[in-house]
Amino acid sequence: PLDFRLGYGVFGPGPAPVVHIADDPGQLSGHAHPVATAAGSLPAALTSLTSEWQSITPVNSDRGWATELRQNAAAAIEADAELLRADTDPIHPGRIYGELLPRLTDDTVVIGDGGDFVSFAGRFIEPARPGHWLDPGPYGCLGTGLGYAIASGIARPGSPTVLLLGDGAAGFSLMDVDTLVRHRIPTVMIMGNNGAWGLEKHPMRLLHSYDVAADL
Repeated sequence: PLDFRLGYGVFGPGPAPVVHIADDPGQLSGHAHPVATAAGSLPAALTSLTSEWQSITPVNSDRGWATELRQNAAAAIEADAELLRADTDPIHPGRIYGELLPRLTDDTVVIGDGGDFVSFAGRFIEPARPGHWLDPGPYGCLGTGLGYAIASGIARPGSPTVLLLGDGAAGFSLMDVDTLVRHRIPTVMIMGNNGAWGLEKHPMRLLHSYDVAADL
């Protein structure tokens, strides 16, 4: 969806034509004004676009921008590596993901339910397969994690499930651990406990030098 992760559909300093392709009509933007939209199979859409693009793009066209993007991506990954190895007390969230990443298989379903702690998951975790990353969605509706874990265990009983929880998000649905246990649905749960609504507390402190109702 064209949510906060993609600037709500606004790209670049000037007006850029945007084509929005989604796998379901309900995911097409209702607030932005793309020049065209399409809903359906994403692999089929991308295959068709690639074929069409290759037919109209000169073979000797400048690909320097693609090399630059790869270099920037590699530099960002290298910079993040320091956080994955961080040796601080209290522990930095990045170190938790540094320990988790080598233990994830290609078939692991990773679920993020939280704000500050789970924002690092979006930074570090790259799902190997479609449908193997679930989060609270574009509106950040916390409390979905345990329900997702139950559904994942039922839909993919052979796939490991890892649930990443913020302490605030855990307060919404932690009682459903009982459901996991009663139905014997194996789930690895990792909770980042910073005693606060982190995504609210830190911006308030930054902008106003104080925070209100942000501690848990």
